[in-house]
Amino acid sequence: NTVKKFNQLKSKNKDLIAVVGPCISKENYEVKIDFFKRFTEQDSANKNFFKKTGDEIFNFDLRGFINYQLSNLGIN
Repeated sequence: NTVKKFNQLKSKNKDLIAVVGPCISKENYEVKIDFFKRFTEQDSANKNFFKKTGDEIFNFDLRGFINYQLSNLGIN
């Protein structure tokens, strides 16, 4: 949403720089299957950010997902 707002203000993504602050590690970010399904239904490539650790429990790589999204927008 922030990038969309910058674009409305005529900023170019290639001119933006993003910094990702501290966030929960993928080893400690446990999510249930409903969270996993929502993400993977949006884009099957999102499966790459999950590791199954239990019957209906997954670990989520939040930092990896954010970096992937920024990269897809052409933001360093």
